[in-house]
Amino acid sequence: MKLIGASSAEEIERAMKALCQPFGGVNAIALFPDRHRRLYVCYVELNSRSLHPAMMEALGGTACGNSVAFEIPFQQAANQARLGA
Repeated sequence: MKLIGASSAEEIERAMKALCQPFGGVNAIALFPDRHRRLYVCYVELNSRSLHPAMMEALGGTACGNSVAFEIPFQQAANQARLGA
């Protein structure tokens, strides 16, 4: 499942879980819409925190406490949905 093809918060959450599987799976995930900045902020905590640096490097996240944070623009998901992917 591709993240760019996700057109709803639920699909983004499923896509993030799938993207994180190679890093040992997800212990916790939280997705918050930021309507002012027109993006979702997604916090992911892996089952093994020692794999957070590898996930950040591979997926472009940033460290945030015990989690890794990702910013996912609203427009990114909407564009892909219009293309029918």
